[in-house]
Amino acid sequence: MSAHHDDLLSPREWSELTRRASARVPRWDVPLIVLALLGAAGFYLGLEGERRALPFFYVNFLFWGGLAQAGIVFAAITHVVRAQWGPQVARLGLVQMAYLPLNLLLFIVVALTASQVIPWASEFHADSHVQFHGFKGWWLRLPQLLVRDFGVLVVLMLLSFRFAMTVLRLDRGALAEQRGTPPPKGWRGLDEEKRITRGRGTVWGALLILGYAFGYSILAFDLVMSLEPHWYSTMFGGYFFVTTIYMGLAALVVWSTLLRGRLGLESQLGKRQFHDLAKIMFGFCILSVYTGFAQYLTIWYGDLPEEVSYLLHRMGPDQSFWRPVSLLVFFGGFLGPFLILLNQKIKMIPGLLSILALWILFIGFTERNLLVMPPIFHFGEVALAGREILSLVLITAGFAGLYGLAMLQGLRRAVIVPVPQRIPPIAL
Repeated sequence: MSAHHDDLLSPREWSELTRRASARVPRWDVPLIVLALLGAAGFYLGLEGERRALPFFYVNFLFWGGLAQAGIVFAAITHVVRAQWGPQVARLGLVQMAYLPLNLLLFIVVALTASQVIPWASEFHADSHVQFHGFKGWWLRLPQLLVRDFGVLVVLMLLSFRFAMTVLRLDRGALAEQRGTPPPKGWRGLDEEKRITRGRGTVWGALLILGYAFGYSILAFDLVMSLEPHWYSTMFGGYFFVTTIYMGLAALVVWSTLLRGRLGLESQLGKRQFHDLAKIMFGFCILSVYTGFAQYLTIWYGDLPEEVSYLLHRMGPDQSFWRPVSLLVFFGGFLGPFLILLNQKIKMIPGLLSILALWILFIGFTERNLLVMPPIFHFGEVALAGREILSLVLITAGFAGLYGLAMLQGLRRAVIVPVPQRIPPIAL
């Protein structure tokens, strides 16, 4: 993509814009803390009886953690390819690293309740007596599975932090130079630090991108695909991490729309930035459909019972509950946005684009439920009591509150506006 920032801010203008933006970070802490507390109450409510609300915590963990990690990976992608069209968008993705420690703590809750959620390990499920042999028996040992996934999350968090600290060091040093305060230790001057940051950031960013693709594939196999232990697909890991980035881009559209006016960043988040962000979201919409259809096509022409069961459990003629949900996910989450994003004008109107992004997030949350819930609820209708529905709503609100609090904390601790610079193209 071509660079849109031909007129760079002067150092004084950048310093002043950064100061104003930092002073205008929204004070939404109290309502977000209330949401988090309501989520804790909903989780406690879901612990009673058969604990049928625990799977909702499981789904929310996958959804909100994926949004945060996708935002950081997007920032890494733009740095590695030296994109100049939207450094401010990338910064809104980068500050979501503040959610990753919370995500690690939330995984501990998932691990402690996993034996009551994962069908083959659950005392409440009819298939809990299933035994596995060979490599599958070695892979699907619950303690080993949980330790492996915890390790994946730790590695991704450390890679994300290392990449973020490398990139933010340049901005903090440049701001210190402008304000006459002590720069970071070992500071070598702005021009030299720009060169160093481009090199080191590219290395750490590439490692993060590769780690994300590998790590989220492992999480997809362990935490989602293993819920139906007799079904397997080598495409599922790719589908999972691609759709996660798709939803993460939608979240960035929403954050950019919410914050551009409040932080005074209209010049940094203009129509052309939204246009480019929407084009990338459009691309990942197509890629999501491609990986999903490639998985379906393999199942269709193979016509193997252990593979076809996945589709029958969600789209079979006897699935009066999950079949409409599956159709909603396909037409509402992929085909609909594909047709809408063909329109150039919509991509340049932040308000309309954010409405579409919110719809994509809703469908993405529904899709995560579609992946997780059928095997947990015996592939039948999800008949919930009033208390369980309340628990579902509160748990989701609690995760949203934690995600929002982490975003605000990230904005307050980071340099909100990246230092202006012209980045030389990659030499081929």
